[in-house]
Amino acid sequence: MLVKMNRLEFEQYIDSAYKLSLDLSKSAFPIYADTIKTKADFVRNIIASFDDNNSEMLLFKHNNEVCGFISYYILADDNYIGIRLFNINSFFAEAMSQFTQYLSSKYRGYSLYLGFPTDNTEAKTFFNSVDVSVADTSSVYVVHFDGYKPLKEDVNIVEVNKSNYNCFRKLHDNTEGIYWNSDRLYDGLIGSTKNPWLIYILKEDSDVLGGIYFTYYKEMAEIFGIDFKDGVFDFSIAKKLIIKAFNKSKLDSMKALTYFASKEEIEIMRDLDMSYIY
Repeated sequence: MLVKMNRLEFEQYIDSAYKLSLDLSKSAFPIYADTIKTKADFVRNIIASFDDNNSEMLLFKHNNEVCGFISYYILADDNYIGIRLFNINSFFAEAMSQFTQYLSSKYRGYSLYLGFPTDNTEAKTFFNSVDVSVADTSSVYVVHFDGYKPLKEDVNIVEVNKSNYNCFRKLHDNTEGIYWNSDRLYDGLIGSTKNPWLIYILKEDSDVLGGIYFTYYKEMAEIFGIDFKDGVFDFSIAKKLIIKAFNKSKLDSMKALTYFASKEEIEIMRDLDMSYIY
């Protein structure tokens, strides 16, 4: 059974909800067991959601026993449903089935986006049994900047701004099926979104070989994606752009950076001493 909760009702479960969020086998993204986020971050992020009219917190019960917590939000203009918290201690299939039925009755035509670490075998078993679309499979890496020394950068890497954005747009428009398309990234770049975006491209004369886009949230950076000319992965280009993101994040006093790396990028993560999380 799913029960809607208000802030006061949720506050009595904060300790147990946070403890559950540290268990990768019971969690969905965003993950709090990433060596970066703290309990204070957890409390602040979830409590703040109660002030968002587009968010809702649900308590999952089985036979009157509390078995999990779900916090989701909607972006009405995009027919998008995202997750702030999805931690189920037991009866995952029941919770997931009830949740999707609940959403389908309220948000017809919307799409729900969920991500799970490989440790969550109950989630894997459930989704293997139903008809869903897998958008991406990746490994999560983190670098802490307390001991990081900036690496040498390629001089042909150029910061993207309002005046040269079309150079990046032509490259990024070749990437299909992603939420952060060229228009949304442009809005973030010129400052109309909550968190700042940074974009860099690697050029050879007038030719754009690749681009990287990342964002900051408080003292944490996250790379959201890397684009390549003609959509073909290039190890050297990716490494140069990732180094730029590292150096810029360190310069801007970020404490850490995370990246959901593809299979092709894992060797780069190891070369740069990033720590594998999940």
